[in-house]
Amino acid sequence: PASHSTFAGWGGACSGTAPCQLTMDSSKEVTAAFSPLGSITVRKETDPPAQGVFTFLTSPNFSGGLFHLTDNGSQTFAGLPGRSYSVTELEVEDWNLQAITCSGGGGNTQAQQSGPTATIGLDPGESGVCSFFNEGD
Repeated sequence: PASHSTFAGWGGACSGTAPCQLTMDSSKEVTAAFSPLGSITVRKETDPPAQGVFTFLTSPNFSGGLFHLTDNGSQTFAGLPGRSYSVTELEVEDWNLQAITCSGGGGNTQAQQSGPTATIGLDPGESGVCSFFNEGD
């Protein structure tokens, strides 16, 4: 496989993604398919510029935990196979989440906002960027 790719499945005499076992009682051909991995970058912006720390929670298939950003900070998660991921900004006192914007990726990349959560659908090899904008009280 190429670097930054993941196993996508078998072709030919095998199918699916489970281990392939063959009885070689005749000539057989098997191919292995690989899909490129993508990335998601999360950015933080505030108005007015802030010294505070903002906490985010990712879906378990993403990084499965918390991470922190300051104003104009970013975090990139690489090595992601094509699927859906979510990032939620946890509430911070004296700050209101005003908008989440997401861009990048290919034709099937989607970003949907539901409250403080952005859900990003990536196709194999796509990359996306989501920015969270907060205003102070």
